[in-house]
Amino acid sequence: MGKLTVRGIENAKPKDKPYQLVDGDELQLRVAADGKKTRLVRHVVNGVERRYRGRLTSSA
Repeated sequence: MGKLTVRGIENAKPKDKPYQLVDGDELQLRVAADGKKTRLVRHVVNGVERRYRGRLTSSA
């Protein structure tokens, strides 16, 4: 089970520089300096790393 939780994602606040929160598996959350949050999924197939990203939007 990953370390990223809904509460952790909601509480991630922007800082002076972009940073990432990692769940320890394949999922990462990038928080930009302007507060935009992007999820990153990283996996390796046959020795080739692939990264997929998608913006997180507020449902409210």
